[in-house]
Amino acid sequence: MKQYNEYMDGIQASDTLHRRLLNLEAPKRRPLGLARAGLIAACLCFALVGTAMAGIVGGWIRVSNVDFYPNTNVNGTESSYSTVEIRSDGTVYIPFERFSQEAQEFAHSFTYLPQYKSFDSWDEVEQFLGVSIAHNPVLDQMEIFPNQVEDRQYGTKTDEANFIVQFDGRMDAPTIRTSAIYRLEAEDNVSFRLIVSGTITTQSLGTEERISGHTFNDTQQPVTETYVTPSGLQAVISTARLLDDGHSLVCNTSFQLNGAYFTLLAFESENPDQVVPAIKKVLDAYS
Repeated sequence: MKQYNEYMDGIQASDTLHRRLLNLEAPKRRPLGLARAGLIAACLCFALVGTAMAGIVGGWIRVSNVDFYPNTNVNGTESSYSTVEIRSDGTVYIPFERFSQEAQEFAHSFTYLPQYKSFDSWDEVEQFLGVSIAHNPVLDQMEIFPNQVEDRQYGTKTDEANFIVQFDGRMDAPTIRTSAIYRLEAEDNVSFRLIVSGTITTQSLGTEERISGHTFNDTQQPVTETYVTPSGLQAVISTARLLDDGHSLVCNTSFQLNGAYFTLLAFESENPDQVVPAIKKVLDAYS
């Protein structure tokens, strides 16, 4: 049951990110020189390393199942629903006691979870969580967009900030989630939005596998790829074309690194062929 709940949580989170991304204002094009200079480091701010985390690196990750449910008679229009089930090493985690006293006290200061905390910069997030960050030299050149918190208990939007940290689950061993939105830059003056989400579990699943997934609505059957970077980082990249035009692309990527599980979500309608190469350059930047 625990594995199933984690899988459904991943599916629902992915679907929520998908809808958020589609609702974002279309990005403006920037001069080619700036596009090249700001080359892709969006997700790197979430590589939680920590001096007390020696030995906790990445973990294996793979696609275990793809389900595709086409339906041509939904409200008179063609539609579909598909899920990509992903299994990964459940022993990759960060024990809660390794976070700062401030973060631990924040998680224990409420009678229910989730609770949110917003930050203007990733340096503030780093200081609050009490872990070190594996920075990428081009990270500071990336443009970031305000991220809005949704209170799931009351169904309301509460706060807006560049970085959001959410504590969920049990207060003695909560799940910590981070999210941010970047402008992802590719070649040929192409830019598009990238939602970066990091999930940190604070207790090991032991010998169990972690089950998560990608979900796609109103798309063609997804295509999956297991990508390995030069440094050995493994990632699952899933892409699907939207049904309404057969051109626009949704790309959902997952990988584990330094105790955290990451999800990158991108959508591009004008230059969809630029998405996967751009995501791979992000992944390759890890060392």
